[in-house]
Amino acid sequence: MTDLIVNLAPTGITATRATGPNVPLAPSEVVTDVLACADIGITSVHLHARDESGRPTWHPGPYAEMIAGIRAARPDLVIGVSCSGREFGEFEQRSAVLDLTGDLKPDMASLTLSSLNFARGASVNAPDMVRRLAEKMRDCGIRPELEAFDLGMVNDAKYLIEREVLEPRTPSTCSSATSLAPRSTSSTWPQWLPLCPPTPAGAAAGSAPGS
Repeated sequence: MTDLIVNLAPTGITATRATGPNVPLAPSEVVTDVLACADIGITSVHLHARDESGRPTWHPGPYAEMIAGIRAARPDLVIGVSCSGREFGEFEQRSAVLDLTGDLKPDMASLTLSSLNFARGASVNAPDMVRRLAEKMRDCGIRPELEAFDLGMVNDAKYLIEREVLEPRTPSTCSSATSLAPRSTSSTWPQWLPLCPPTPAGAAAGSAPGS
């Protein structure tokens, strides 16, 4: 098992054919791209689902198609799914993908720890929503991938760990590359690390500006 985690988000939540003609939108396209990237070294994948018109969707069906296609060829890949609040505000919508079971159950799911603004809109994550999502992930046996876009969100993670909503050793991703928060860079990482909960896996992430 490699010590290096390379996590691919093939689609994201904002990309369109207009912004990138080759962005994979249909489940079959996502599967094809993920398997091609697996051949050159990715170890995990973070999936966002789209409907037949290319719009973001919370429905489990497209997630099930993608997970089935990836696992059939590469059962070694860790598969994560999105529970984002950028497009959908109801708990039942955001948590629907967590109801997938058996071979279709994802290994991980995103848990954004607080609300934040992006250039084109807000990701709303009220404390009760974060707690309920974390509790459902725990009950379903799905590991949360903690998303921290600023230093305050790291404290949110510690708060939930102290109250035993999260386990102390939960994989985390620290990123501000697409938010309006100050950028996290090599010079600012020393500010983050003392606040971070102990985790077996941590990562820095980002995407194109303006997304």
